[in-house]
Amino acid sequence: MKITGNGHVKELLYGIPEWQDDKDENNDEPYFLYHGDKYFLSEFVRTEDPELLEKGINGVYGTSYFSGIGVILSDDIDGVKVYFLSW
Repeated sequence: MKITGNGHVKELLYGIPEWQDDKDENNDEPYFLYHGDKYFLSEFVRTEDPELLEKGINGVYGTSYFSGIGVILSDDIDGVKVYFLSW
């Protein structure tokens, strides 16, 4: 598996996903911007992969059959480090 990223922390923003039916303003969810796209943390699943856990990656989001995005939540949960994964 190839893990690519610069280790910079992306700030978490808050908003309502387009797919959410209930547009109540109290339902804001954390998201970050990566290469011009919004990624909501609710789209990520916790990983059990030992190789990713060894690198500190908490969650993954599959972008294709051969690639995905991995995130490391910051200790204060104000941001994430984002990595591109390919296998």
